[in-house]
Amino acid sequence: MILDSDPKNTSDTSFVIVPRFVRAVYDMLQNEDQCILSWSADGSHFQVYDVPRLESE
Repeated sequence: MILDSDPKNTSDTSFVIVPRFVRAVYDMLQNEDQCILSWSADGSHFQVYDVPRLESE
C-alpha cells in the first residue's frame, strides 16, 4: 500500500507495511466469503460468523 506523505507533492510517497491479518481480513471481505465474515447491510462494519476459521485463514 502506498500513501502520499505530502498531499501537495504526489511524487513524494512512502510505503506502509500492512499486517498479514489485516490483509487477510481485507481479502476475505473483498471476496465476500460470507460463511466466515461479511459487511453489514449499511457497510459501516463487518460481522464475523466463524471465528476459528477466521483465525486459521
